[in-house]
Amino acid sequence: MTIPFNPLPISCNLFQKRSLSLLTGSLATGSLAIAPLLGLAAPTSLFPATVNMTTIAPVAQVPERFPPQIACRRPLPLQPVGGNDPEVIKRVSLPSLLVSRSNWNTDFVVPTEINFTSFRVNLFFKDSGTYNVKAFLKYGDDSNDRFYDQKVVTEANELVQMQAFPRRRSNNRVLQPFQVNTLVGNVGTVGNVYVVSVDGCR
Repeated sequence: MTIPFNPLPISCNLFQKRSLSLLTGSLATGSLAIAPLLGLAAPTSLFPATVNMTTIAPVAQVPERFPPQIACRRPLPLQPVGGNDPEVIKRVSLPSLLVSRSNWNTDFVVPTEINFTSFRVNLFFKDSGTYNVKAFLKYGDDSNDRFYDQKVVTEANELVQMQAFPRRRSNNRVLQPFQVNTLVGNVGTVGNVYVVSVDGCR
């Protein structure tokens, strides 16, 4: 399910306004510089070597909210593995090869001290295209539940959300996953930019 980008600030926790003074790093695997994404000229001295996964803050003109398509009670943004910002911006890399890995996977940590009733994945596609999208709940016994596996056709600046429910044991008790994983990418979308975040719903 997709909806077009809405320029009004409405309720959903994706993108928060921050100062442009924070934008002094490079962006995600794939060597995406921040300034071209934002339509600015970037002094190269401000952008050192890239890292495997990172996030940037959009300019103040970007709306801080998007309309929620899927209800989520008391949403808690999950932190990505290896990062400290729940909103991860990526440029789709080439597929994994013998000597290199793609950046298509993103893992989010599920806090062990909170029991979640469901999870909401938010994908904001900066560029139009047909994306292969998969999403999983990963459990401590090395098993996983794939709750989404589709080709997503989007226009530029569209938000796509999906929902997952944790397993229930035979005694009806909920089994909490330890991570939520998203896998976004294919050869046809190499170079495209998207934002991914996950909310735990209570």
